[in-house]
Amino acid sequence: QSPKTHRSKTTMSMMRVARGLSRSSGRARRGLFLGKDKMFGNNVSHSKRRTRRAWKVNAHWKSLYSEMLDSHHRLHVSTYALRCIDKAGGLDRFLLNNTDAFIGSPRAIAIKKQLVAAHSAAKRQGAKPTTVQGSSAGAAVGAAMDPIDEEDEPV
Repeated sequence: QSPKTHRSKTTMSMMRVARGLSRSSGRARRGLFLGKDKMFGNNVSHSKRRTRRAWKVNAHWKSLYSEMLDSHHRLHVSTYALRCIDKAGGLDRFLLNNTDAFIGSPRAIAIKKQLVAAHSAAKRQGAKPTTVQGSSAGAAVGAAMDPIDEEDEPV
């Protein structure tokens, strides 16, 4: 028999996250936190006395605008999520380019479903739908999206 391999807690938690089995708190599921969650540890005084404490997520209520739906959506988001949305080029692109497991928020996933429905409805009517560059959200969305021309990009 082969000896059991020892894996650290960090390795095991990373494996759970990779498989989509990570357990997040209810608070993290109620907002767009992208894997950020409350952490626990100790305050250590000069005398080395340890007292338990918690580090909360840097989260804020923000109203984010969806260009395709032409509406504002109020979401509880972490600063990490805000940076990811900004880097993606807006709420629409962020939601369509990421999987539901990564997004994690039922409210944000519902907005994503509205975006997909709005895009397919515009496509059926023959009107050119609002485009999302580099979409990889699946065959239904990714194949229908036209890339934005470089000239259309704001400077």
